[in-house]
Amino acid sequence: MRWFVLLILLTSFKAYGQLAVTKISDLDFGVVPQDGPAKTVPPNGFETAENASFLVTGPANTAYSIILPRRFTMDHSSGTGKSIKVDNIISFPAEGNNGFLNPSGEQYLYVGATREAIQKNLTTGFYSATFTVEVVF
Repeated sequence: MRWFVLLILLTSFKAYGQLAVTKISDLDFGVVPQDGPAKTVPPNGFETAENASFLVTGPANTAYSIILPRRFTMDHSSGTGKSIKVDNIISFPAEGNNGFLNPSGEQYLYVGATREAIQKNLTTGFYSATFTVEVVF
C-alpha cells in the first residue's frame, strides 16, 4: 500500500476597508492511501486539527461578507502535473453577508472543503495548494 501526504496551505487572503485577517491554521486532509475515498473536512464552529481558521478583526459590531472560491486543485510538489481536486468549500460563519465582529471587533472564521477520492495510480507524495478567502465590508 502506498501513502499520500496531503496538506493545503492557506496563505492567501484579502481584506477590504478596515478589516484585517490573521491565519491561525491550514486546512489539512492528512495522510491517505492510494485508492482512498473522498474526504470532507467540515468548517465546524471551532478550531480542529483539520479545518482552516482565521481571526477577522476590525471595527466593533460591524457586519462583513465572506467570499470563498468554488474549487481549486492541489498539485504534486514535484511539478509533475499530477493533481487532486478540492471543492465544496464552506465556512463558518457561512459565505455571504454572514460575518459580524463582536464588541471587541473580532470573529473567528473556519473553512472546510471536500477532497476527491484518490486514484490507484496517482503519484505518491506531497500535494498542496493556496486559495484566497476574502472578507469585505
